[in-house]
Amino acid sequence: VCIPGKATVSFVVLLLALLLFSFLQGYFTFRRLEIQQSLSQDSLQKRQRITYQITIFCKNSFCPLLKLDFSSDTKVLGDLQESYCSAKHKQQLNYLLTGKYRGRYQVGLESITFYDFLGIFFWKKQIGELLTCKVFPKLTSLQELQIPVGTSTSHKLDLFTQVDYTSIAELKQYQPQDHMKDIHWKASAKRNELLVKHYEHFNQEKTTVLFDLTPMEYIEDTRLELEDRMVSVGLSL
Repeated sequence: VCIPGKATVSFVVLLLALLLFSFLQGYFTFRRLEIQQSLSQDSLQKRQRITYQITIFCKNSFCPLLKLDFSSDTKVLGDLQESYCSAKHKQQLNYLLTGKYRGRYQVGLESITFYDFLGIFFWKKQIGELLTCKVFPKLTSLQELQIPVGTSTSHKLDLFTQVDYTSIAELKQYQPQDHMKDIHWKASAKRNELLVKHYEHFNQEKTTVLFDLTPMEYIEDTRLELEDRMVSVGLSL
């Protein structure tokens, strides 16, 4: 619908009206936008997967493009970058997170950017609430553990060297329940009777595990991997 003889003016007026409508609608919709975040569980073991869920509520009838900016910890756990979504009145977004290294992580959205219908105007909202996710080390079989150090060859950690920490406490007469390998043959020959060895164990009940936490001059991923294995070895011991 144009004003007779003023097509150009009508076009400009309608264009400005469209821009104004898009701005006002986007602004008031942004003011009523609600974001909820949740984790399927707040702790996991290394390499285990959990679900990070974002629920978007839009109370108005108009909800265009949203840009999600995740925290650095969330990107590490889920390899997530900036994500776009066309939000509906209610929408749920699910992301799988995996604990690569042990530690405490702050998971969630740092900010969300809301665009109007025309994509000209935008509003950015900082999200102050982050979820805490704890990743625990995974116990490892230490019979043959390979520990890579930089680009050099790995070192084998042998934890099962056979060392005898016992001594013979006394000799007693052989009983039917005694094992044949415990018979002291020399003493039995001298006394002309079967004598068995009874041992005294003097293993220490406590073990002290020391970690060298001197900063290592490796790239970040290698350093985290080595520190993570140190903790796994200590707990597995």
